[in-house]
Amino acid sequence: VFIGDTITDLQAGCTAGCRTILVRTGEGERTIASLAGLAALDHGTPFHAASHGTLPGFSGIARDLGAAVAHALLDWGGLRR
Repeated sequence: VFIGDTITDLQAGCTAGCRTILVRTGEGERTIASLAGLAALDHGTPFHAASHGTLPGFSGIARDLGAAVAHALLDWGGLRR
């Protein structure tokens, strides 16, 4: 899993073959605005699954780093309760 807030972060994760998550914090809102179709996604949810044709492996947008890690660990089976 590769978590970042810029397009270059997401591209690096895709190049490495990782699932990528974009966080809204830092440069994230600016990045979301620059990627067609993502700006309309709900700001209120901790994680919103999404895809983007130019970013293979892109999995979605998280409210912040904590929400991204929680999604990766709990929803993708990285941590079992």
